[in-house]
Amino acid sequence: MRTTIDLFAGAGGASIGLRSAGFHHELCIENDKDAASTLMAAGLPGVHGDVRELGHYESLKHVDLMWASPPCQAFSTAGKRHGALDDRNGWPWTLDVIDHLQSRGVGPEYVICENVLGMTYHVSDCDRSDITACAGCYWEQWIQPEFSKRFYWVGTVVLNAADYGVPQFRRRVFLVAGPRPIPWPQKTHCSPDEVGQQTMFGPLMKPWVSIGEALGIDSKVLGIASNPYKKDENGEWDKSSRTYKEITDEPSTGITAKGPLWNQGPFVVEDKADWWHRSSSLDGPSRTIGSMANASVNDDSRRRLTWRECAKLQGFPDDHPFQGDTKVSLYRQVGNAVCPIVSEVLGRCVLKTMNTY
Repeated sequence: MRTTIDLFAGAGGASIGLRSAGFHHELCIENDKDAASTLMAAGLPGVHGDVRELGHYESLKHVDLMWASPPCQAFSTAGKRHGALDDRNGWPWTLDVIDHLQSRGVGPEYVICENVLGMTYHVSDCDRSDITACAGCYWEQWIQPEFSKRFYWVGTVVLNAADYGVPQFRRRVFLVAGPRPIPWPQKTHCSPDEVGQQTMFGPLMKPWVSIGEALGIDSKVLGIASNPYKKDENGEWDKSSRTYKEITDEPSTGITAKGPLWNQGPFVVEDKADWWHRSSSLDGPSRTIGSMANASVNDDSRRRLTWRECAKLQGFPDDHPFQGDTKVSLYRQVGNAVCPIVSEVLGRCVLKTMNTY
């Protein structure tokens, strides 16, 4: 069986997806104590520690695939985007582990790295000259070239979890490196409009999975904010400046990684929703679940989604044994996770290529 290790493993989203794809885990490293406990409770070889401690890897005999999800806060559009200068930038650490493994001749054959889409964005005043100040420049001029020095082939792709049956819009960028190209995963789900346009000559896709379907909640006609708040002449946020439109069958757009940012939408409304409560249309995939995960469902009364409901919207099985004594920890583990279904479909693509040659 092909082996894998998972760096920055979190609560095991990527790991359980790769396990479903057919990989055997040798090591899963996570520096959050509760998340590491979740890994171990899920039957994974979880270690509470720092990926930079190279002693973790000394007992490894061979690694076919290394998965890494470096902390996204340094590059997320929900944060301050200090980029390469941020102390949480885990990309150099990831390369250090690759170098260590390669120096010992134990792999990895392939590497998959996952991160927020903001990793590829250029700042507005970017002149393409400073890789430390611009995430897009860092991505194009440092990260990809550094992987190209170590692997014959490097490819990148943006995948939306909703396109693979996850009831949530969650677009992430994936860098895959190895000895030869892999086929990118084919979408299995699409918008209701695309479903109606399919022909017998193409792959038949299912409609996106909605929040209501995933959580078993009856849908109602809901409204969604269509544009962000604006500041008035005094520089204060003007709630009345936001407009709303009525939707019933449209999927909602994304919640940021920090949860309910008060100046961003959209929000589900019955009249005009309390702008502190982020919500989603029950007839479409959820917005992106963030580490504070304050998604709300409007089902007769407004309430916050439980952390377990958020986990379902991430694609976790109902019995995934999250560990932690506080809701803050549980929401953080869920919101920071990789969608298991996405890691599974990517893992299958890598495994297929490995087994072909």
